Amino acid sequence: MNFSKNAFFVPFWDFLCSIWDVLMPRKCAVCGQVIDGRTLVCESCLSQVMYTDFALLPSNPIEQKLHRLTGTPLQAMALCVYTHEGFAGRVVEAFKYHHRCDLALWAGELVGEELSKAERWKGYDYIIPIPLHPSREKERGYNQAMQMCKGIVHKYPIEINEALERCSRTTAQAHLGRSERWENAEGIFSLKESCHTLVGKRVIIVDDVLTTGATMASAVKVLREAGVKQIAVATLATGE
Repeated sequence: MNFSKNAFFVPFWDFLCSIWDVLMPRKCAVCGQVIDGRTLVCESCLSQVMYTDFALLPSNPIEQKLHRLTGTPLQAMALCVYTHEGFAGRVVEAFKYHHRCDLALWAGELVGEELSKAERWKGYDYIIPIPLHPSREKERGYNQAMQMCKGIVHKYPIEINEALERCSRTTAQAHLGRSERWENAEGIFSLKESCHTLVGKRVIIVDDVLTTGATMASAVKVLREAGVKQIAVATLATGE
């Protein structure tokens, strides 16, 4: 008799998972509603997402904003609109302040799906996460932009390059006004000595939210000085 281990193990594992789901039901990472154990966010919350379609739209508002701020034509997208009490605000709060790195990975997969749909996002060499200062990353346990990058590559095959490092610890941008954000973000990044050469490369900078654009403009300046041929920006959300 030819007996497969999987013939026993798979049904037994499914049984254990069903018991676990009863004892410890998974809840939506956004609203807390009990959901299917195979998802992170409930359908009700997903229905509230204010998508932008910027990945498909040249000369969209954040491309215009970044062009004004940096003097460089940049391709840019944000998956959705950010409001503090809305879907994007609650997602960002969860993976920034409530240790939901799985949610950052999931958010990256959503962004990656959008990038993979648009012809204009083809041909890039690297995605580069906006770094946290090492002390802040140690406190949080991870960098949410890096987790997003890991999610992006599940849907949009590309190499992650941690070319940037944060050379000073700044006040969290969320707690600052517009002018204070610019002062806070000035000169905060540098290029890692160990990074691959970026001369002539096409790169996508990844972050969770783009608001004033101050942090992104600082990163763009460093990469432009490093000889990057073309710079693009991809974020989960955008908002003032």
